Amino acid sequence: MKITDITTYLVGNPWKNWVFVRVDTDEGIHGIGEGSLGHLSKTVETAIHEMKAFILGLEIFQTETLVTRLTRHVYADGGQIKMCAISALEIACWDAVGKALGQPIYNLVGGRVHDRIPAYVNGWYRCPRTPDAFAKAAKRVVAGGYFAMKFVANTLEIPIATGESLSSKQQVAELLRHTAADIINIEPLHMGGILGSRKVADMVDAHYGTIIPHAAQGPICTLACLHIDVSTPNSWLQETFEDYNEPWERRLLTKFPRIVDGYFELPEGPGIGADLNLEEIKRHPYHENPDVSLFEDDWQFRRSEVSS
Repeated sequence: MKITDITTYLVGNPWKNWVFVRVDTDEGIHGIGEGSLGHLSKTVETAIHEMKAFILGLEIFQTETLVTRLTRHVYADGGQIKMCAISALEIACWDAVGKALGQPIYNLVGGRVHDRIPAYVNGWYRCPRTPDAFAKAAKRVVAGGYFAMKFVANTLEIPIATGESLSSKQQVAELLRHTAADIINIEPLHMGGILGSRKVADMVDAHYGTIIPHAAQGPICTLACLHIDVSTPNSWLQETFEDYNEPWERRLLTKFPRIVDGYFELPEGPGIGADLNLEEIKRHPYHENPDVSLFEDDWQFRRSEVSS
């Protein structure tokens, strides 16, 4: 089963832009992935197409060869941009492999070690930057059934999580060497996708740490995180924005797990557990001017909300 074509889709939303990828094979089976990088998603899309020549004709099962070829043979550092492109293709390959074998991805990278995945949200942040406003927003999140949130802090007596901006396992290794963090918040789109993230999780486990995959991108990234969570003994929680994003986000896919009483349902079906809804994708073209810029005043509010 060989790779015959790669198609990309840019989806705009008020936060940022998402890039989705579809990998087709000569046996009619396809897989989907995601390589979103906010304001640089169009750049990632270009990188995906520039990498196409290196993997056309490759057996879809050869995910290690795909990642190695694109990290080594594409002789440039590229950082997050390059890794997001590679991860999108790797996730799509695993999706196709799962479909071909009739198995969810998590059964192919270690099997299920968790029956449900606790979720934590960032639904608290679209409010004034005051303790009272944070407290009220946090109470709304708890009322929604969640029992964990992530907060920017000066002094803490609770475990520290970091790592979402790192773009290689070597950088994670350097972080672990300092024994300064308890939880590594890996971004699967920066780690080479699903198997690369599983390898990094094992490295963290060897340092007595836990992981919480970072999921501040689109819904395919969240699904990929869930497959990592389910098959990873030292995974703890799963970040999600889905309940606080635009309501149409879930419709971008044919299926998306529910969150019940603060826990994700497991992905169902072979592969990643969903496919692209192309009709919905067409309704949300690329945003030339996303609403969010982290270094502006009141960044937590979207520009359109502040101006109104």
